Amino acid sequence: GFHNRFGAGSNFSALFSENNEESSEYISGLVFLAVFFFIIFLMWGISLLIFVCVGKKKVGVLAGGSFPMKTDPRLVLGIRIFFLICCLLVIIYSSLFLTRGVRS
Repeated sequence: GFHNRFGAGSNFSALFSENNEESSEYISGLVFLAVFFFIIFLMWGISLLIFVCVGKKKVGVLAGGSFPMKTDPRLVLGIRIFFLICCLLVIIYSSLFLTRGVRS
């Protein structure tokens, strides 16, 4: 089969397997990815805090300053609604893909 995650299998059903070695291997891969993304998020948050403390005059937009734009409030609302619908569809299709993939 197809292998990823540093040589570990990508079969989601291994998580619910009777074989403890397969399930612990899959769980360790999930924990590794969660910790990896948390470290990236933490570094990103710390860098944002540093930029905010330094100030707009020295780092500009990196400090959280917005660009002055004149936009129609209806356009902004439409973009937000479109974005929320897309996010909802990603969640729905991901859960359908996950449940259908486990059944087959």
